[in-house]
Amino acid sequence: MTAEQQDDATSPTPPVEASAGPGSELSNTSLLAEVLARLPAGEAVTHIRPSGGRLGLDLKELWDYRELVYFLFMRKIKADHRQMALGPLWLILRPVLSAVLYTLIFGTLAKLPSGNLPYALYNFSAVVLWTFFTASVVGASTSLLENRQLLGKVYFPRIVIPVVAVLSSLFTFGISFVILILVAIGFGYPPTPMLLLVPIYVLLTGLIALGIGLWFAPWVVHYRDVANLLDYGLLAYMYLCPIVYAIEGFVPAKYETLYRLNPMTNAIQGFRWCLLGEGDPPGALLALSFALALPLVLSGVLTFRRAVRSIVDVA
Repeated sequence: MTAEQQDDATSPTPPVEASAGPGSELSNTSLLAEVLARLPAGEAVTHIRPSGGRLGLDLKELWDYRELVYFLFMRKIKADHRQMALGPLWLILRPVLSAVLYTLIFGTLAKLPSGNLPYALYNFSAVVLWTFFTASVVGASTSLLENRQLLGKVYFPRIVIPVVAVLSSLFTFGISFVILILVAIGFGYPPTPMLLLVPIYVLLTGLIALGIGLWFAPWVVHYRDVANLLDYGLLAYMYLCPIVYAIEGFVPAKYETLYRLNPMTNAIQGFRWCLLGEGDPPGALLALSFALALPLVLSGVLTFRRAVRSIVDVA
């Protein structure tokens, strides 16, 4: 190798300058081509491209990152109960205490209707599913903010973060669901084959929660007080669902059709029917709820995908 060749090999690659103004003549494609041309021969180049698919949701890529999903899942489960005197016991106490409080206020004092079920059981059956819903919405909507330190360090599908939040809430729901079955048995409502349909309504609830969480996650990063507004919105939404009252005898007949267009109304009613035989069996309302939930999730994925590109600079 001649001295001139050695100088060329050891000399640093000159920087590529490009105008950042709107009148720049150097497009992204030509800039990339020039950068690649200046790389030493044989240099390995890694291309990072947007996720495949029209929605930017590459299921194969998500599967490839399943170990990361598991790691984030376990980390969240541990973090949620760290430095608590009762620790994991709160997984049981949270829905039970909520049901007891609602029973005392709305069942004993307000004497709201509960259909043909004991009020405590009627309320507890809805509180378990509602707790899963609210925990999933809050967890997914704040997931980017809580994991902002990861966003600028390493590449991974960002959709993993809100999905993990919903999965961790599903874990908590599983424990509460076992308690609910035991309580139902104590009230004289043993499990029936209809219990096998419960996953359908849990899936519906998870899709609704994930869709809402994906819509709000970018906003929470940009404006922290959006999380507070979402909490109040969920509280108001609770009273639009048959949790502390039965539809029959409480919702006026002229508004009942409109009331049943609420997807969470149908999720709670169907979930209660699977457990206790009181509520709405699977039918047109369930199909309608899925028809409303799926566009919510798909639009949430699109919104999340567009917004997440600029979140690293804000978070």
